[in-house]
Amino acid sequence: MSVELGQLFDAAVEHIRRARPLASDDGYTGALLASTLDILIQLDIYSRELNWDGAGEEGEPPAAMEEATVHLRSHLIEATNYLHIASRLKPPATAGATTPLHDALAALAASRDLLHTHRGPDRQLLTPYALLLTQAGSQKYLALRITDVTWELGRLATDMAERSDPAQVEALQSARRELDQATVLGRAATRDTYHETGSLPAAPDTRPIPFVPAEPPAKTLTHLENASEQLLRIAFAAARTPTGEPRLTGFDLPQLARSLALTRLLSAQLLQHISANSPDTQLALHAELQTSARRWNTVAEAWHHLVDLNDPSARPLLPRYDYLTRQRSQAVPPPQPLTPHPACEIAATQALRTGRLLYGPDWQPHAGSRTHPPRPRASLLADTEGAGPVLHTLYRMSMAGRHLAAAIPALIEKAAHSLVTDSIEHRPPKLPTTMRFYPAHHRQIEQINEEYRAAGVAEGTLCTKLLHQAQAAGRPIARARLDAAITEIYPPDRPALSAQQEKILERIIADIERRTEHFTSAVQRAVHQPQNPPHPHNHTPAARHPGR
Repeated sequence: MSVELGQLFDAAVEHIRRARPLASDDGYTGALLASTLDILIQLDIYSRELNWDGAGEEGEPPAAMEEATVHLRSHLIEATNYLHIASRLKPPATAGATTPLHDALAALAASRDLLHTHRGPDRQLLTPYALLLTQAGSQKYLALRITDVTWELGRLATDMAERSDPAQVEALQSARRELDQATVLGRAATRDTYHETGSLPAAPDTRPIPFVPAEPPAKTLTHLENASEQLLRIAFAAARTPTGEPRLTGFDLPQLARSLALTRLLSAQLLQHISANSPDTQLALHAELQTSARRWNTVAEAWHHLVDLNDPSARPLLPRYDYLTRQRSQAVPPPQPLTPHPACEIAATQALRTGRLLYGPDWQPHAGSRTHPPRPRASLLADTEGAGPVLHTLYRMSMAGRHLAAAIPALIEKAAHSLVTDSIEHRPPKLPTTMRFYPAHHRQIEQINEEYRAAGVAEGTLCTKLLHQAQAAGRPIARARLDAAITEIYPPDRPALSAQQEKILERIIADIERRTEHFTSAVQRAVHQPQNPPHPHNHTPAARHPGR
């Protein structure tokens, strides 16, 4: 399982508590002072980096971290100054000794790195969690956790003052007062906190995780959850990809839908296998997983008569075959097959992992269940530490599918101008019989978007059922609250069209139909050209007859 933001803060607080017994040893005073200063500097940088107002995208709510930490910072600076004075009064001989404060500092640095994974090099949003971090409640949670660290540092400063020289006691007590004041004022400014922010994981990159043949089941569950986080990040980027940049194409989306459908079917078989002694659980969740699989399969079938002209595989670039190459009778290699989008590889690997988790490391997608019997249920449950982690993994996979289904319709609307079709149902009546493809009809695009929305509804229902079942099994899913908070702000619900917007939409549809007719007439003129066209630009002078 991936580490979460709240766990890193808890680890930092626990390491500071473990360092308090060392305060009674004069030999560790210098090392504790030096590490405490490093932590305070880290906390100050931490709070400054969280001011994302003005650095976000248009429409983001302003950051509230400045308001919540305005007093916190001033007292942290004063505490740092007093600790500098205490360290200069008596330079210790053991300043480089290792203490648990080094681990606390590492945990805080790791929490900062975790937050940075949700922003790009130019601070652009990479995941929907970055949207959540711009909310006041999430930023107040971070300020609250900073005050937890300052409170423990204040207790450590008190312990060091009891054993220090009189010259250092006053400086340490002043630092303790500043840390306590920072804690009180910081916590007073952090009401209405989003405590679900503590379940925030690190954002993985989008490189597919390679499959290891001898992968243990527990590691397989971790990789399945990481793959779900990758798909969630891709879903967030898909709807925000500017026009003209590489994106999921009409060739990638059907493959992605088929892999998701296969994963849901295999998940249903996996759940049926591990819950053989719970028929009620088996029936409820098995039906929802099959419904989700049918929805994704319907999505894949909806792409059957659609071709994306922006897809490089639809119009591959042929190699150059010039005159010199023909004279030398040289062979030219054909165009190489294009690498599929990372989302397709991630989804295909996810389906493969799910199947091998159930049927063993030799299972392949084209093989049936008869050739590979499932693993013994007792050993599978022992390797996965029960059904709870499996339910948690299935929930993460379903949540990623829900975000994909919600994000792809916006991507399709951006690419609608490049979609062509050979469907008989919407074929224009004046289109030449020699012309197979024509621009996709707006009703086809609406239909495929409705299929994606239906798949999203099925995934949402499945998530709810998995949450209830995990709660009943005594393994509640803490991430559910974080996902619920994200769902409220992303993707935004589409508002109903007003009367003016309906008229604009009708004009757009009429314009598309006119362009289709113009395109058809142009093709007809090109197909029915005269056999001997005139040569209006032939200005060769006629031969002169003698005598003229």
